[in-house]
Amino acid sequence: MVRRLGELIGSPELSVEVVVYDDVFVCSLWEQDVFSEEFLDRAAIIELERGTLKHLSLKSGDAVEVRSERGRVVVRATEGEHIGAPAMPKSPLSLALTDGCDTRHFSAVIKKASESITRIEDLIEGSQ
Repeated sequence: MVRRLGELIGSPELSVEVVVYDDVFVCSLWEQDVFSEEFLDRAAIIELERGTLKHLSLKSGDAVEVRSERGRVVVRATEGEHIGAPAMPKSPLSLALTDGCDTRHFSAVIKKASESITRIEDLIEGSQ
């Protein structure tokens, strides 16, 4: 059976410190309907610098696995403006990756993902 080198090596991974920030739109939608598609569109993202996107063979809109000691989510990559630090809006998705005490940042490994975006319902089912 012939395999491509990329299949044997896997996707490149990067260890990062992710900054969690407050986004007024995510906060507003969180209060209205945390299960809505609009909430997921705004909350299920990680902002990455152009160089980081390139290093991980990603483009804006691609699925990204974000894995910490506390858990794992799949979100969409977007080209962000946060110089030097990947960033995620404060939401159930980012909070699932923190230790619960310090919710402003967390250590994680990020890489390209083939799965679909993690839904809030998935987090609830996974915690039971």
